[in-house]
Amino acid sequence: FFLGMPPVRVLDFGCGFGRHLRNLAAMPWVEAYGCDISEKMLEVARQESGLAEPESRIRRIEPRGRLPFDDDFFDVVFTSEVLIHIDSAELPQIIAQFGSAVPQRAAKD
Repeated sequence: FFLGMPPVRVLDFGCGFGRHLRNLAAMPWVEAYGCDISEKMLEVARQESGLAEPESRIRRIEPRGRLPFDDDFFDVVFTSEVLIHIDSAELPQIIAQFGSAVPQRAAKD
């Protein structure tokens, strides 16, 4: 989109009703996706997000389960008001999932 670059793929982890997905969908350089554990919240998010193909881009996840997207699929994993609800002993496992969702880039000297 911008100077011939592909859109940025962003995952909203714990998207809930899709409040942030609506904002992301309004940005033409962003390809937004969402996931949450609540099917009821996801139903609203799919209806209200403004995303194209919401059934495939907004998915249900199991608590502490694997993300339902391919590894290295996203450029950014975003979460808001979710991690405070996770037991601190389980945070490393959740954060590791974020790491597998985003390609690892070598640090430049």
